Amino acid sequence: MLPLLNLLGQKVFDLGEQVSAANVVKLSGNFLIISAIEAMAEAFTLAEKNGIDRSQVAELFGQTLFACPIYQNYGRMIAQQQYEPAGFKLALGL
Repeated sequence: MLPLLNLLGQKVFDLGEQVSAANVVKLSGNFLIISAIEAMAEAFTLAEKNGIDRSQVAELFGQTLFACPIYQNYGRMIAQQQYEPAGFKLALGL
């Protein structure tokens, strides 16, 4: 099975013998995404309240310190206050 998985994905991570470890890792990832979304909302609000354009701040961080899809895509949506359609169900974060 491992050779097939290696062909289909970018990388296979062996998390040990317990199958439930994959669930824990998935929940941990959801927690990190929700935390990033909350942090961006706070940071962009701080910038906006000090006269700085939210979208410029999102672009700056998305291209420098946090150059990854979570910060680039969610950052743009949060900066533009585009909340619909939701990109992440809150229940998954809980």
